[in-house]
Amino acid sequence: MNVNFIICPNANHGPPHVGHLWYYVHVLYLMDQYAHKAIEHGWDCDVNLRVLFDVHSRPEFEDHYIDMLHWMGQPADAIDRIKDLGWKTVMQLQYTGMTPAWMDSVCNYWHFADTDPEGRAVKMWYFNQHNVYWHVRGDDLYPEKLVDRQTVIANRLRCPFMWYIPLLYDDITGEKIGGEAVQVDYRVHDLFKDKRPVDVIAGMFKSLGLEGIEDCYPGRLQPFHALIDETMRVPHKWRDLIHPSATIPGDERMPGDEDL
Repeated sequence: MNVNFIICPNANHGPPHVGHLWYYVHVLYLMDQYAHKAIEHGWDCDVNLRVLFDVHSRPEFEDHYIDMLHWMGQPADAIDRIKDLGWKTVMQLQYTGMTPAWMDSVCNYWHFADTDPEGRAVKMWYFNQHNVYWHVRGDDLYPEKLVDRQTVIANRLRCPFMWYIPLLYDDITGEKIGGEAVQVDYRVHDLFKDKRPVDVIAGMFKSLGLEGIEDCYPGRLQPFHALIDETMRVPHKWRDLIHPSATIPGDERMPGDEDL
C-alpha cells in the first residue's frame, strides 16, 4: 500500500517565501517520521510525496514550488492540480442530488449545492483516494476543522489527522508573511541556485531562536506543535544568518521519537 504526504501550495501570489520553507520542512520531517515508524513496526507500505495545487494556483508560479522540493532533495512522486480534477463537477454531482431532509441531517450542506469555492470536498476525496493519513496545515486553518468534518460526514469519507503549525510573521509590521505584499527579503526562490538547503533551513531556524525542527516536537511526536501558542516573527535580515556549514547533519532523532 502507498501512503502519501501532501504539499498543498497556494501558488497564487508569487514564488515561495520563508513561510513556505517552514511548511515544507514540517511536512518532510513528519513524512520521515512516518517512514521510520513503518520500518520499525513492519507496516507494509511505501511512503511517498505528492504536490496538490489548490484552486487558486497560477501556472506561472507553480514551477517554483516544484523546484523547491528538488532543491531540498525530495522531488515529488506526483503533481496534481485541483483545477484539473473537475472539482466543480464533483460538487455539483455530490450536492445537487441531496434531498432537503438528508442535507439537514448532515450539517445543512445545502449552501454548497452549486459549487465549493475552495475545492474542499475534492481535496477530501483526493486524500481518501491517495491514502493521506497525516496532513500539515497552518494554524490559521484550524477554524475549518468543523467544515472539513461536515464534508467527510456528508461524503462518508475519512478525514486525515491534521498537524497544525504556527504561522510566521513579519517582525516589523507584525503581519502574516504571505499574500501579494511579501517583502523581497522573505522570498527564497533566488536561494535555490547558490545556497544549500541545509544552510538556509538552519538560518531560518536560527532567526526564530530555534536549534532545529526537533524544537517543534520536543521528545516525541505529539498532536500539538510545541510553539503553537507563540508568535513566530522572522527578522527582515534573516538571510544574514545563513552560513555555510562544514558538514551536513545526519538524520538524528530525539529520544522518545518512537513514542507516538
